[in-house]
Amino acid sequence: MKKLLSLALVGLSFQFAAISQVNISNLKTVWGPEIKSTKQSSFEGIVGKDSENIYALQEYASRGDATKIELLAYDNKTMKLRKSSIIKLDENISNKSLEQVTQLGENLYAFTYVTDKKTDKKTLYVQEIDKKSMTLKSKTTQLAQIDFGNNGRRNRGNFNVAVSQNDEYILVNYINPREGKYSKQQVGIKVFDKNFKLLWEKLDELEFPDDNFVLKKMEISNNGNVFVLGNVIPEKRVRSSNKQEFQLYAYTDLGEEIVQYPLIIKDKYIDQMTLSLTDNDDIIVGGLYGKDIYKVSGTFYLRIDGNTQQVEASSFKEFPLNFITEGMSEKHEKKTEKKAEKGKDVGLVNYELRNLTIANDGSITFIAEQSYVVVSTYTDANGHMRTTYTYYDNDIIMVFVNPEGQIVENIKIPKYQKSSTSMFSSYVLGLNDDKAFFIFNDNIKNLAINERSKMKPFTGQKKAVAVVVTVNEDGKQRKSALFNAKEVGTLLRPKVSKQFESGDEIYIVGQKGKKLSLGRITLD
Repeated sequence: MKKLLSLALVGLSFQFAAISQVNISNLKTVWGPEIKSTKQSSFEGIVGKDSENIYALQEYASRGDATKIELLAYDNKTMKLRKSSIIKLDENISNKSLEQVTQLGENLYAFTYVTDKKTDKKTLYVQEIDKKSMTLKSKTTQLAQIDFGNNGRRNRGNFNVAVSQNDEYILVNYINPREGKYSKQQVGIKVFDKNFKLLWEKLDELEFPDDNFVLKKMEISNNGNVFVLGNVIPEKRVRSSNKQEFQLYAYTDLGEEIVQYPLIIKDKYIDQMTLSLTDNDDIIVGGLYGKDIYKVSGTFYLRIDGNTQQVEASSFKEFPLNFITEGMSEKHEKKTEKKAEKGKDVGLVNYELRNLTIANDGSITFIAEQSYVVVSTYTDANGHMRTTYTYYDNDIIMVFVNPEGQIVENIKIPKYQKSSTSMFSSYVLGLNDDKAFFIFNDNIKNLAINERSKMKPFTGQKKAVAVVVTVNEDGKQRKSALFNAKEVGTLLRPKVSKQFESGDEIYIVGQKGKKLSLGRITLD
């Protein structure tokens, strides 16, 4: 691999030498050797880390056979594959499926479920994975069960599993399928300790019908309290600013006390919202708002005291016109400016919240990315109907909130990605001290372009370069070339790359065809 890496670096120098004023990143990148996989395999993501290994999952699917999941263990220093094994579920139960693999402390656990059509029940189990033999240990613990009844064909319910930041508590959440069109939503909550001993459980009937409440996020705190965030969707399709709201439910005191927070901003339409928790159970809410459903015109922040349930701090920051028009073509910019002059609503569109982080000093950062899909249908020369999907993952918005709870700045990071698959799009985020690192695939021509409107799209392997945009505590950003995809022989997959909370490395995944490799970037 040293030979390959040295050739890649020579290629970087040669390729970038023809482009003036290019910054070359000094972040250290180590790649492991390529591993060939089959056409039926799909790398699912990185699931754990210990002092020796990085653990990942790969899925194998084939017609007529059940999906197989392979557990992979990579040396976390050399990034070489050490061992792998198909996770063998209970052979006596044919309909047992893997829900997820989760790390809890130093241990890995497999969460599986069984759907029984005879009893109309779906049951969730957990088993520890023996990391030496890469197999499931024999002890199986039942965690939760859904009775889907007559709704089996349409909806058998889903399980969600979350772990507290201190690894002391496990949350299992499920939503029972409704019995009738206007029946209330039933949310099941079970909280376990780290040994999977049940601490408390609650089956709560929310006041909203199933079709009108969309579960957005669930969090479990370091004290074992549970917070449920959902979007209340109005029954009528025509929506206005006073009909869009979010609801936050807090379950404390072993589920005995339930506090409901209607999250409504007067005269503003909440477009996106997410939450996180501090060590003392204060609720941090960040989001995007607009004047109507179609455009985002600003960001907002709320901090709710976990004990008093009162809003401690709130802040709103509207986007200035030049922030909205930044990166637009000259024609589009003039058109937007004219609309603003006439008093019409202007804003940004198709943004999705991605991350919310809390620093040691109490400052907050949350991030959104423009992401959408264009579906085109046409008739080919033979008269057959064809449909194509084009995935766009574009500019990133980063929001800074100071320890006092005021939004001090919104910044925009230019990015232009357009492809027939979203596998190589978006970004992976790394945090280290007072800096944020956004790593993503870009078009090599953009290394010498500063204006968003003149950028060329990243469309795939051809002309691809991995870049890192470093943002410091003052909001200043610096874009640098990380590696040339053609010369290194692999293309970054940001969505399945990952930084663990404890550590200053980002573990990245590269893929070209069916050749897969793992790498490590050290942040400094």
